[in-house]
Amino acid sequence: MKKRIVVLGMVLFLAACISHPEPWVPTGDVADAGKDGQDRSADGKGEVAPGEVRASEDIKDVAKVDVPADVVEVADLVKPEVVDVLTPPDVVDVVTPPEVVDTVNPPDVEDVVPDLEEDLSSTDTADSVEQDICQPQCDEEQECGDDGCGGSCGECEDEVETCILGGCHPDYCAEGLQEFGCCAGDVVFWCEEEELKWTDCSENTGQFAVCGWDKGEYTCGGDGEDPDGVLPLECCTMDCGEKECGSDGCWGSCGDCGDNEECAEGTCGCIQDSVLCNDICCPVGQVCFEEACCAADCEGKECGDDGCGGSCGECGDELTCTDDSCSEVGVCSFEINEFSCVINDTCIPSGTENPGNVCQKCTPTSDKTTWSNKNDGFDCDTNAKCQQGVCTCLNEECGETCCNADEVCFAEACCTPDCNGKECGDNSCGGSCGECNDDLDCTVDTCNDGSCVFTPDNACVIGGKCHADEEKGGNFCLECDPGESTSDWTNVPDGTTCEDNAECLGGSCDCLDQECDDGCCDIGAVCFDGGCCTPDCNGKECGDDGCGGSCGECEGGLECGNDGICLVGFCGEIECPKLDGYDTTCNAQN
Repeated sequence: MKKRIVVLGMVLFLAACISHPEPWVPTGDVADAGKDGQDRSADGKGEVAPGEVRASEDIKDVAKVDVPADVVEVADLVKPEVVDVLTPPDVVDVVTPPEVVDTVNPPDVEDVVPDLEEDLSSTDTADSVEQDICQPQCDEEQECGDDGCGGSCGECEDEVETCILGGCHPDYCAEGLQEFGCCAGDVVFWCEEEELKWTDCSENTGQFAVCGWDKGEYTCGGDGEDPDGVLPLECCTMDCGEKECGSDGCWGSCGDCGDNEECAEGTCGCIQDSVLCNDICCPVGQVCFEEACCAADCEGKECGDDGCGGSCGECGDELTCTDDSCSEVGVCSFEINEFSCVINDTCIPSGTENPGNVCQKCTPTSDKTTWSNKNDGFDCDTNAKCQQGVCTCLNEECGETCCNADEVCFAEACCTPDCNGKECGDNSCGGSCGECNDDLDCTVDTCNDGSCVFTPDNACVIGGKCHADEEKGGNFCLECDPGESTSDWTNVPDGTTCEDNAECLGGSCDCLDQECDDGCCDIGAVCFDGGCCTPDCNGKECGDDGCGGSCGECEGGLECGNDGICLVGFCGEIECPKLDGYDTTCNAQN
């Protein structure tokens, strides 16, 4: 029977190798493998793509191969001469060591079994197997579960604990565990819809054999604990004991504190500045009144009841001249008596003069809270009277002295100016008796012994106006000549042509001959119809000269012809002209 068992185990091992021709190599990231052993392959068909890793449960499934019922005799699988030979305990390792088996092209069973003949023929090995006794498998870390020989490694003492992979574990889901998981040694625990799940990382190889933190959860292949320190690495059991608030030591809380409370070492207490009233923490600012929290109401109040048994303040200005009282709306009033003023928080008797202003005093009938002005005109100092509460000098003020009406302030003293007989210059008090200024651009203004002198500068000042040198004065025969006079016009030399047919004479422009309305006429011209006219008698001895005059008269009563010649008579119908030196007579011809 032992032979069959040994050979059957060998066959199962070979079948496993044959059914998986491609080797499984742990590579890639922890994110490629599920902590619960479910398919995490890229194509979702259970095939391991390059760079992916299978979790421990996937590895277990590889060895599950159905063996036909007729595989019960060694003779069906191996040569007859091998049947009676016992298989030594280490024959499997000898036949198919991991580094030798070619999983891609596995050898035939016939090629392998003959190698067992010599091993199975060993009498010493057979004897040792027959004498093999089952040894319970309970190491120091295993506290419960099957010992491998039909016995138990122990029982979980706590009824709420369950034996999982040789260890007693509570229902971590009830402790607050969620999908983020935790580590119990190399075992990952997590909860899905309040159902506890786990997987043993130690069944993996390399970095995936360790439980740790990776990408928001604990899983096989992770590293260390939550870097934020929020989720503990080790699986734990909540322990509140007598605590009523704060952390339960795992993933939950022992309770929450009420309003205006805070948790301190597992006990709820009132927050800072909160008052405990009848087992209730009042909001900050409230007080305990008649066994209840009460919010004092002093808004807009300075005195009176605050509504919580307290006071919004007391009225008291510590002045003897006031009557202090609190109104119904919580406003203090300080009534000043009729004989006093309260100025700068001090009682002032009526009629008291302001020590800082002689023109003010306490007048309760006018104002009880400030100084009142004395009547205007009150003598407050020499040459000074009160004006609207201010002592004002009637004349010029000099330092702390008010000068007389005829004085001015000079060199920090009142001074009487001296301008007797002066129109300009110093008045002996730092002032002036007047300024010299005729407002003319052509003069140089100076003060000479108190008198102003205005000297034209290469110009004439006539009629209060400036005139430049040689400027004509409305008459061509008058001009400004500063060398002759700076205050009057000067005549130009007589005989200077001033207009056509005119010359200057004694400062006037006179015509050389006849003067008409339109000006001076040419020599020989006369005035006719308001204008100058030159008579025309050339070739004439009689008749009009064109200017209202006559070229001459005809003697002997002769008539003047149209051409200005005197007529002698007619020869028939022919007019006979008169020729100088000749007598005109008629003959037979003419």
